[in-house]
Amino acid sequence: MVATTAANEGVAIGAVELRDIVVHYDKTIALNGISLRIAPGEWLGIIGANGAGKSTLLRAIARLVRYRGSLKIDGRDTESMPRREFARMVAYVPQDPAFPAQMRAIDYVALGRTPHHGYFGAESAQDRERSAALLDRLDMSHLALRQLDAMSGGELQRLVLARALAQEAPILLLDEPTSALDLGRRVEALELVDELRLERRLTVVSTLHDLTLAAQFAERVLLLSKGCAVADGTPEVVLIEETLNRHFDVKVEILRSEENGIVVIPRRTKSKGHRD
Repeated sequence: MVATTAANEGVAIGAVELRDIVVHYDKTIALNGISLRIAPGEWLGIIGANGAGKSTLLRAIARLVRYRGSLKIDGRDTESMPRREFARMVAYVPQDPAFPAQMRAIDYVALGRTPHHGYFGAESAQDRERSAALLDRLDMSHLALRQLDAMSGGELQRLVLARALAQEAPILLLDEPTSALDLGRRVEALELVDELRLERRLTVVSTLHDLTLAAQFAERVLLLSKGCAVADGTPEVVLIEETLNRHFDVKVEILRSEENGIVVIPRRTKSKGHRD
């Protein structure tokens, strides 16, 4: 496997570089000149109001939308990278994935192993073992043989994450990976991502609506507004009241403590008990 070989040789892999990325949807500019470099092993959290371009940026990195500009992985232009090789480098979790109703959970996770199959596409015993191990880490082993149409939204979302992790790509793109999970499962899923990031030195790029979770898990935060990058840095630098109030449709209060880190609290726009 490409990633494993490079890691064994001590080569840092998973660097992403974007230069002047522009994406149009008809006459609407979704991304307007985004340039940034994401270091190997870094967790970049992308935040912003609805329509800011967060999902579009992930889809551009995943080569799922047409764009102008330059996108490189480990110094290589992705335009010249074969699709199969690209799939070994980049795993993508969309907001609304498709689920074949009659497929079993273990078979769905095993789809993540497809880029590593040989010429004839045969699944190996090792592929099966890795898929089962991921289900176990997500506390889903008891669901391995259950069909997807018999699973809850939260179970399906964890399954999508397991499939992406089974891909064993050094770059993991997560578009709102915990939106269907309750609070406990959200933290649990992100903790697993972080554990595997440190174990495998994964580069993680995620969109997160929950700014408190973004502060807790992302090492670096990129704030988008109307398709432009307006702030980029550590959570302590980006997640400040003045900046967030300017680019979100709600006022926020920032609480900071050594124990809990940064907590972002939205303020009510009307006093409690107000009636129109």
